[in-house]
Amino acid sequence: MKNLYIKAIESKIQYLVVLLVFLLGTTIKTNAQVRVNFAQRTSQYTPSKKIYNVKGDFTMLGNTCLTPQNYGDNTNNNGQYMTYVDTDGDPNTFNSSSATLALSTENGAIPSCSNIVYAGLYWTGKSSSNNTFNVTRQVPNGTESINNNLTATHNQNITNTNYSLSITRNNPNPSGTNTSPVFTFSGNGNTYVFSYTNNAAPAKVTLSVNGGTAVNVPVTIVTSGSTATATLTTPYTIVDGTVTIKINSLVRSTAINLSTTDTRNSSSALVNVSGTIQSFTTITKNYDKRVISLKGPNSSSYTKFTASASDIYYPTGGADDNIFSAYKEITDYVRTNGIGEYFAADMALLEGNVSGTGYSGGWGIIVVYENAKMKYRDVTIFDGYAYVQASNSSGFTLPVSGFNTVQAGNVGVKLGLMASEGDVAFTGDYFKIQKNSDASYLNLSHSGNSSTNFFNSSINTGGAFRNPSLQNNTGIDISMFNVPNPSNSVIGNNQTSTNFKYGTSGDTYSIFAIAMAVDAYIPEVEGVISATSINNVPVTSQPYTSLPGQEIALNIDVKNLGTEAINNYKLIVPIPYNATYVTGSAVGTVLFSPSNS
Repeated sequence: MKNLYIKAIESKIQYLVVLLVFLLGTTIKTNAQVRVNFAQRTSQYTPSKKIYNVKGDFTMLGNTCLTPQNYGDNTNNNGQYMTYVDTDGDPNTFNSSSATLALSTENGAIPSCSNIVYAGLYWTGKSSSNNTFNVTRQVPNGTESINNNLTATHNQNITNTNYSLSITRNNPNPSGTNTSPVFTFSGNGNTYVFSYTNNAAPAKVTLSVNGGTAVNVPVTIVTSGSTATATLTTPYTIVDGTVTIKINSLVRSTAINLSTTDTRNSSSALVNVSGTIQSFTTITKNYDKRVISLKGPNSSSYTKFTASASDIYYPTGGADDNIFSAYKEITDYVRTNGIGEYFAADMALLEGNVSGTGYSGGWGIIVVYENAKMKYRDVTIFDGYAYVQASNSSGFTLPVSGFNTVQAGNVGVKLGLMASEGDVAFTGDYFKIQKNSDASYLNLSHSGNSSTNFFNSSINTGGAFRNPSLQNNTGIDISMFNVPNPSNSVIGNNQTSTNFKYGTSGDTYSIFAIAMAVDAYIPEVEGVISATSINNVPVTSQPYTSLPGQEIALNIDVKNLGTEAINNYKLIVPIPYNATYVTGSAVGTVLFSPSNS
């Protein structure tokens, strides 16, 4: 407890106490194949804070924006035709996906009462060898009515429908007989087979639906020159969603002994397609790898974010497989939008099948938050770009220092990673942490991967909702998991540094973001200031009023509410501009045992 006196110079004065917080620093060094050195990511609001000392934690969310046309849980993006994921229902976006920001309920914390300290948006992928490029697509813009008469021939899709026509010969054999045409309409899992027999039979038309028994179809046959047209008495109707296909007539050659090719060339079907169809508009977009659009739960439209050219890495011309990674701080945006579903859209990605490392793309957000009910943690976020190839199985070391774990008890350790191009079917990639107990390295894994296939296109961020929610995200890894630390063998008490090791014997990937949280040594300090007398007259209630020349006595209590000792604590009491300090008036009393100074 401290007592001190100040002398009023003018009018009324107010009193306040400022407690200084000393920030820890972190250093991170990396070795070979690191294109951009890993460094702590600081907020624009606290550029000197390299470690976030919070009663709280960090969390991660994100998703993929590309998936194989023929998806499989064990399918790599290499050698696959990749297509856009587009889940936002907005015709103006070419690709989009969503993930939900959810915060912890540790110790009864209410997520909606948590405060967002920092949020960073990352996106990554492989697309063009250039940083900017154009993509043209047909996008829906409403519906239109159609009523078209069409002549359908062999191996032809029927316009505006999901159906196609195939024409074959009826029971072809070496003698050339029974060469009448067979018309097969296929679509939506159904088949409609019309057989148009030779004129000498006499001519007739039969129909088999989905392999069922063929039945006669009433027709009128008119021969003109070398063709015979069988007009159905009642057009046969096939319903395809909002469109109706009416098969009106079948045309064949009157000749016999035709080859399969001749049969197809001389045969056709006259159909009518009517109903309503989706109409489309052609749109061309200029994509930039440094630009992404984001829509939060409290936003009705997308906001574009642009990364600076140095955040983080944009290889071109084939270097590092053209796998880029980008970053933008979005703390204000997440504070405004809060918890809920976030959509990311229009990443600079391409559809198609490219040789070598396939197309990929996805995004992620790291959020640091605080809540008074949660434990103290030191949270560090660092990013860079490490390109790892299969020829480097011996691995690379990533040292991290500057955090400060609890002085006693169990130490909780949590990691978060983002990487690009880790394949589910290529194994041998790993991520390790050095053990405090014997300096050996512990192979890490989580529920969505294995220690010998750490980067496997999995997104493991707890129970947060994603759309789409795929097991295989073909080229994007986002993971958040607790590190096993039995008897503090990995991270111990009073520890301030550790090492990670990563490598691969069978995959190629790029790490670009890592987050780490440890249970922290943070004393809880409370400072209380109060006025005790004015001009030697005790004061009992506010407001306090003093006149020029009078002395005000102040009492300051400093309490440690935590379980850790307070070392090198510093108390600063700013003197109001209209008062002066009474020299030698400050005295202190220690009220705990054993005595300390």
